[in-house]
Amino acid sequence: MLIDFIEKSTAYNTRKDSNDALVWLVNDESGYSMCDDEFLLERFALSAINFAALKKSTSTPDTLSDSSENNDHSDSKSKYDEETLWISTERQCQWDNIGCNRGSVEILQIQNMKLEGTLSTFIGLLKGLTRLEYEECGLLGTIPSEIGLLTELTGLNIDSNKLTGVIPTELGRLTKMIELDLDVNMLNGTIPTEFGLMVSATSFDLKENQLSGSIPSEFRNLKKLGDLRLNDNQLSGSIPTEIASMVDLWQLKLSENRMNSTLPTQIGNLTNLLKLELSNNKFSGSIPTEIGLMTSLVIIDLSENSFKGQIPIEIIYVTQLQELRLEGNNFTGTIPAQIKCLPGLVTLTSDLDTACENLDHSTNESHED
Repeated sequence: MLIDFIEKSTAYNTRKDSNDALVWLVNDESGYSMCDDEFLLERFALSAINFAALKKSTSTPDTLSDSSENNDHSDSKSKYDEETLWISTERQCQWDNIGCNRGSVEILQIQNMKLEGTLSTFIGLLKGLTRLEYEECGLLGTIPSEIGLLTELTGLNIDSNKLTGVIPTELGRLTKMIELDLDVNMLNGTIPTEFGLMVSATSFDLKENQLSGSIPSEFRNLKKLGDLRLNDNQLSGSIPTEIASMVDLWQLKLSENRMNSTLPTQIGNLTNLLKLELSNNKFSGSIPTEIGLMTSLVIIDLSENSFKGQIPIEIIYVTQLQELRLEGNNFTGTIPAQIKCLPGLVTLTSDLDTACENLDHSTNESHED
């Protein structure tokens, strides 16, 4: 069964993750790596995944230094220090980082583990995975397109690593996806339009990468999406008018990008939105009066843009508002007193006068030239 995944001519003298996994399986005397084991392919895939990104050892093991000269494979420890492995001779469903359903691997969860290496393409063999997590592990390289084969995935969290390259379009095949976290990496290129196929998604977190281009209009299909974090990238263009269909959205974070358009009036359809954070972009034009329809808003941050015109009085209808940041724009006139004195408003920053005699100034920030 493994013959399709092993290079037979180099099985014992290369550092390829597949061949190292084969050596480990051959030397495994537990009885769980037998050829007739129905879960052998998963055990192989997991071991290959481990060998592709070994744990950093606290000692200085003689890792593979003599592997090309010594073909004695009677002891797998001669190749790898046990400290570098999270796999073991136990049945894989007993491993700390694994969750199973009826003997088949369903969850692979690696968190805060210092690894050296990449995410193996053999991840695509774990067809039953519903959740894959590599959080704060130091992974290098690119996201393998083979993740697109894991069509049962509902959660993909490989944030806070050192991943580079583009996001594979194959991830669009993951139509059962609910939570997608690829944040805090060094990913570049555009956001795949295929993400619009993830119609069950409730959370997208792609912040703190180097993504460019525009927000795909295909996001209109993500009617269940509640949390969208794209801040701290290099995105440009506009907020698509199709955002009006994302009525479950409660958080929209686009700060620290290069977006350079006016705000669409359709943004007023987001009546469940709690947090609207657009700071440090190049947005222009006036604030649409439809912002008054967004009555659930708690935070509005439009600071450090190129907005102009007057502050719309309709903000008075956003009665839950606690934080309003407007500084670093080109607004004219004054902030209506009814806005400055909203009962729940704690933070108001602007280049215009922010004082309200009815506000408790010990908790109200004021930014004046």
